[in-house]
Amino acid sequence: TWVEFKKELQESYIKALDDELGSITELKKICRKHSPIASDELKDLQAFKREFVAEARSLFKEPAVLSNHEAIDLFL
Repeated sequence: TWVEFKKELQESYIKALDDELGSITELKKICRKHSPIASDELKDLQAFKREFVAEARSLFKEPAVLSNHEAIDLFL
């Protein structure tokens, strides 16, 4: 039916857009995965930073879905 087709199309588009642009949900998952990090766990901090920055960069691209302020709040 048209309703089913429309729903499937919208879900596919949202998933494709998330894959292309990244997602704030994924960024939050990265934060949870690496939390907490103690001050003496440099390797863990570096791994977190690499993952976080890679995902955050995709969210800064136009159309930006994440501000620098929001990214800093999540990172800290």
